[in-house]
Amino acid sequence: MNLTAPTGAVTVEVPADYSYLRVLRLTVSSLAADLSFDIDEIESARSAVDELASILIGSSDPRHGLVVSIHRVDDRIEVAGHVEVFGGRPAPDPLVASVLDASTTSWSCGLTEDVAHFDFTCVRGAIGLRRR
Repeated sequence: MNLTAPTGAVTVEVPADYSYLRVLRLTVSSLAADLSFDIDEIESARSAVDELASILIGSSDPRHGLVVSIHRVDDRIEVAGHVEVFGGRPAPDPLVASVLDASTTSWSCGLTEDVAHFDFTCVRGAIGLRRR
């Protein structure tokens, strides 16, 4: 029996407001579960989108939405998000960076012109094993 989900992508646009983080957490955790991630891996993916989206929301222009795309590919989930910025450069503090190192296979967060962005990958069975 093949338990893998078909590949595909979901794109979600939410207001750049912390109250909408639950929508992103639920979407990422549901798609990770579809890929047969175990409970710890699902929690790791959920935690990563929460931390990285929070960083972007903190520097966002509230007139624009946060766009997050989630791709299911074989044994991994790839998540990318972006938002137009209002303030400074988004960057995780050292504690958040260590959480992201432990809860993803790889991640990044940065700024290109007036757009803050993040991406991360969680590979089933390899979360926290590689560092950025």
